Amino acid sequence: HYTRFHVERVNAYAQAVAHEMGWADDRLETLEFGAILHDIGKISIPESILRKTGPLSKAEWEEMREHPRVGARMVEGIPYLAPAVSTIRAHHERWDGSGYPEGLHEKAIPEAARLLAIVDAFDAMTSDRPYHAAVGADHAQAEITLQSGRLFDPVFVDAFNRCYTRGDIFKVLQTYQALDSKPA
Repeated sequence: HYTRFHVERVNAYAQAVAHEMGWADDRLETLEFGAILHDIGKISIPESILRKTGPLSKAEWEEMREHPRVGARMVEGIPYLAPAVSTIRAHHERWDGSGYPEGLHEKAIPEAARLLAIVDAFDAMTSDRPYHAAVGADHAQAEITLQSGRLFDPVFVDAFNRCYTRGDIFKVLQTYQALDSKPA
């Protein structure tokens, strides 16, 4: 349930920012595949790790850090998904090189992955997770802005902030909060 809405929200946020950036339809489609499949590699992670409420051990963290590679390998042989492989593999890379799995930095990170990193982080912060309660949208947006030039590409943070200020991001959040509150 959580994962379904997570990937839908991440895709909706990503599409809003990509539209703000003026991306062409073919790039939007590739971004959509990457957004929907970015965490597919977590299928290889034991539920005990995914649902753990406390900090992960070193071994658990190492296993979790492999999900982008696993996900990329899962889809790389599917021709129509091939353009999304680099996005799936690099969605946890960080502008300053502190991300994983390769430690890429700045423009070595594919653009779609740089965009996805921002909206994935926003969604993670604004969603209840086993290991933390959701924070408000304004708090999450402020944190994204604070990490501009460190964790996130400043150009994409600026586009995200324009979407946030205009209300595009909040509309997505509200839509899925309403869906989440409906009985399953």
